[in-house]
Amino acid sequence: GYESSLSECTHKGWGAQRGCDHSQDVGVICSASIPNVQVRLADGVDSLSGRVEVYYNSQWGTICDDEWGFSNSKVICSMLGHGGVIRSYTHGEGSDPIWLDNVNCRGDETSIADCLHEGWAVQDCSHSEDIGVVCSDTQIEFSVRLVGGSTASEGRVELNYNGTWGTVCDDDWDSNDGRVICRMLGFPDVVSISDQAAFGEGSGSIILDEVACNGHEKTIAECSHSGLEINDCGHSEDAGVVCAGNQITKPQCVTVMEGSSNSVSLNVSWCGTCGVTYIVRYSTSNGTISEPPSGAASVSVSSGNSTLLTGLNPSTVYNVWVAAVSSGTQGPYSNRLSATTRSITPRVQGVTVTRGVSGGSPSLTVSWTAVSGSGITYTVRYSTSSGTTT
Repeated sequence: GYESSLSECTHKGWGAQRGCDHSQDVGVICSASIPNVQVRLADGVDSLSGRVEVYYNSQWGTICDDEWGFSNSKVICSMLGHGGVIRSYTHGEGSDPIWLDNVNCRGDETSIADCLHEGWAVQDCSHSEDIGVVCSDTQIEFSVRLVGGSTASEGRVELNYNGTWGTVCDDDWDSNDGRVICRMLGFPDVVSISDQAAFGEGSGSIILDEVACNGHEKTIAECSHSGLEINDCGHSEDAGVVCAGNQITKPQCVTVMEGSSNSVSLNVSWCGTCGVTYIVRYSTSNGTISEPPSGAASVSVSSGNSTLLTGLNPSTVYNVWVAAVSSGTQGPYSNRLSATTRSITPRVQGVTVTRGVSGGSPSLTVSWTAVSGSGITYTVRYSTSSGTTT
């Protein structure tokens, strides 16, 4: 549905048809524009959960749970201004109409109306199938480790969620999922995946089940799954991976300090490794994100372990991340650090002093070039002459 031309879609071949005649010619009804819709969560235990309802054609209605996936929930929670998704579930028992069915989102759409679906009010559902979601105010974050392998590049996949380590179920586990795990750990790629607790059974919670990544996500939290700690597995189904290449670790001892007193800048330093290039990315502060946004500025440092970020706005909080790059592979970003730039008032230019007489007494007239900007006050200080003071 996202192809730019019908020729990009799968088909039998040009002119190749099986058992068709013109009585089977297809048609479509197009929309002049994508409708601007609103969403809300109704009848939940709090503002972060509830039945998904859509305001379309001047009426609130529901969405059927057929083919509902994690990516759809991401779009709903994002529309409501929430940072992440905990799970989706069949909430049931809204009221007419059921606006959408068989919704299929990528996850990066700005509105549920941008996603593929059967058409407005085209459905074969009852309100017992109304979908609900549970959102999170912050983006879900996982730490990852491999346990039970003979080297650091292999083992049972374990995730840390809310301070507790747990495992991942092998249902639908494939190489795209393993690739995301390996890259989170700083490895360039995945060699193989394993199922049925090949690296031993874990303990504690099974954090994720039915994981479905496309392989390009930065973290497993961005992949589709059944919901946090929602599974039908035992630890005999714990998933594992074997990663390829050499591991690039997260940069350590990163510090961010104000730059020199006569410039608006930040000095970033870290504990570096010889022969490794580092990428420093920075953006104005957003405390809800753990990794740089797509529009963050970046600086590449091929030698040394520090850089000066210049051209910044005064009195502004910036977030800074550092990542290592080796042989074309980028490792994980350091934890986000924040610092506030110094507000610098520039030196006054064009100062002149002329002698005069005012009211019969000697006077001095002082003038200068005004500094651009509002709210600036000038202080003129004067004393009898001493050639030794600056």
